Amino acid sequence: MSHSVDFGSVAKDYAKWRNDFPLGVFDQLRALGVRLADQRVVDLGCGSGVLSRELAKQGAMVTGIDPSPELLAEARIIDGDRIDYRCATAEGTNLPSACADVVTVLRAWHWFDRPQALAEVRRLLKNKGKLIVMDTIMDLTVPVCQKTLAIAAKYLGSEALKPPGSRAETRERIIHFPLNWHHEWQEAAFACTAAWEHPYSVTFTHEAWSGRVRTLSWYTKLSAEARKAFQRDLEQMLEREFAETIIRVPHLCTVVVLRKESDIK
Repeated sequence: MSHSVDFGSVAKDYAKWRNDFPLGVFDQLRALGVRLADQRVVDLGCGSGVLSRELAKQGAMVTGIDPSPELLAEARIIDGDRIDYRCATAEGTNLPSACADVVTVLRAWHWFDRPQALAEVRRLLKNKGKLIVMDTIMDLTVPVCQKTLAIAAKYLGSEALKPPGSRAETRERIIHFPLNWHHEWQEAAFACTAAWEHPYSVTFTHEAWSGRVRTLSWYTKLSAEARKAFQRDLEQMLEREFAETIIRVPHLCTVVVLRKESDIK
């Protein structure tokens, strides 16, 4: 990956608290004629398996790829041997060529070396196979996010406010994906067949919000001592500012469906 972050250091929290995915996206994919049942799917940057296991429930034959042994260990605890999890990178999966009908990526494209990942995806996909890139973002304007980021800025400065990974390269966006990604997909002979935004909400208890925050990329950059201090400040803020036990945070899932074309221009 070109923008490395050690999510393995928060693997248990990641598996427990970062497991939201709006299942309505599968209905939208079916309506567009994107088949998942009985298809061979490679899920790149699968982490603790949140998308991999949902794909398997849709009837797909899934191989999950991630470079973090710690995250994969959590995925195997949850899924056992029902899903084929392998420790490798998106840029070099060690899987056979033309082995996949569909390649999926959830919340990870911005961590990849994109040119190398695109070349690997082309190698993995059968002709006319699908690449589905998805991300989920929370509404950072809601009070709990604003107050949490203000605490993070005490420890990380502006680093806490930067978009993660290569999302920070440009401010130009098409459905929340950087404009240059769309150009790169087109140049690599991937035709965009659909793109949309799917709004949904996630509710958190104070404990769940603290857990979710511990899975964010900027949190992994804190030292052990700073993590303890941050958690103390966060818990005090939640008790002081949010007396209600449930906090609702709007989210948006962005989806792009790309079809592998036969020739690179």
